[in-house]
Amino acid sequence: MIFEPFHFLNPKMNHFFKQNTTCLAYILLVLFPILLSSCGGAKYDYHFEKGKEVDFSQGKWILNEPRTNYRHPSTIKKLALEGFQKVIPDSSLFQIFDLRRTRLVEAIIPIHPTIEDLKHLREFSGCDYLINIENEVLRDDMGSFSGSSTARNEQTNKAATYIEIYDLRTFALISKSSAVGKVKVTEDKDSGSWNYVSSGGTLAMHSVIKLIRRYKRYQVK
Repeated sequence: MIFEPFHFLNPKMNHFFKQNTTCLAYILLVLFPILLSSCGGAKYDYHFEKGKEVDFSQGKWILNEPRTNYRHPSTIKKLALEGFQKVIPDSSLFQIFDLRRTRLVEAIIPIHPTIEDLKHLREFSGCDYLINIENEVLRDDMGSFSGSSTARNEQTNKAATYIEIYDLRTFALISKSSAVGKVKVTEDKDSGSWNYVSSGGTLAMHSVIKLIRRYKRYQVK
């Protein structure tokens, strides 16, 4: 019996793949290590200091402008919005800059607000909850690729996302969490190898996505 690796395809596609087996093999050889390490060897640690299970089904929620040192802050903002849109109904989620267009809301809402800040926000927004996001690239020694440059080379990429949620009716912090992503590589100079790893920026983006997913997973239903 002859093995036909592409027998499940239609005749035209079957013929194409048979004629281009060498090319396909080369492509797979190049892509496989990258696909295998699509997370770039990153490990993420999650911590809920307070409020792991949050009820997002009630009230009006303000998503504050994320604070980040990542070079593309608009990307972090977009990821945060898209993430919480999967947790909170669209009609109940408001971005802070949208509120500024129609209400007397401060130009900047602190990441760690005082009770006075929260009282003012409650009074002029009419909303019930505030979501604050802080995002940091902590180390970016390697970018996306690591290679040895010293006899014993140790490099680290690291980023974190912190989320705090406040109840504007009681002015209380009801949830506080973090996600820290890290890649650490130790190599010998003589190895001459290059490894694909998650850059500090990639870790920053993924930490936002993954932490918000934790809120979706643990939300009160």
